[in-house]
Amino acid sequence: VFLPHANAQIDEIIVRASKRETNLQSTPIAVSAITSETAENLIARDIGDVAILAPNFSASKVTGFNAASFAMRGAGQTDIIVYSDPQVGVAIDDFIVPHVQTQLLDVFDIEQVEVLRGPQGTLFGKNTTAGMVTLRTKRPEFDAATAKLSVRAASHGRREVRTAVNMPISDTLAIRAAALVTESDGYYKN
Repeated sequence: VFLPHANAQIDEIIVRASKRETNLQSTPIAVSAITSETAENLIARDIGDVAILAPNFSASKVTGFNAASFAMRGAGQTDIIVYSDPQVGVAIDDFIVPHVQTQLLDVFDIEQVEVLRGPQGTLFGKNTTAGMVTLRTKRPEFDAATAKLSVRAASHGRREVRTAVNMPISDTLAIRAAALVTESDGYYKN
C-alpha cells in the first residue's frame, strides 16, 4: 500500500485555453500544457518538435517548403494552398497566425505552449475545426535584471544564437527583449 507524504502537493498548472487563466484540472477543454523548461529539455526548435508531448497532435513540414503540416485527431492540412485555412490554428499571445507558411514558430523565450484538441472556433475564430496551438511568450519580470544566451550547432552547417534580456526600470515598468539568429548551409549542394 502506497501512502503519500502528508505534505506532498501537486503543482497547479495554469492555462489560458478559455481566454482567461484557469486551473488545468478544472478547464473543460482537452488541453496539453508544455512549459518552457520542458521545451528546453527537449531541445525543441519549433512548435512542431513539441508535438511528441501532446496526444493526438502530429506535426511535420510540408515537403520542399518550410511550412507547417499539423494534424489533430486525424484532421489536418498537407499542402500550402494560399486560399485555404488550416484546420489546426496557431496563435502567439492571442494573435492568430493565419497560414501554414508562418505557423512553424520557434519556442525560444516562451512561457508555455498549449495544445487544445477539438473544435475551437467559438474562442479562436474561423476554421479551427481540429484544434489550436497557442504560445505565450515570457512576460517582463520586475524583481531582477537577467540575461540568457544560448548557442547551438547542428548538422548541415546550422548555427543558432539565442538571447533574451529582462530589465526592470521601476516598480511598474520592465522591458523584455529576445532575439534569435539562425544560419544553415541547406540540405542540397549545387
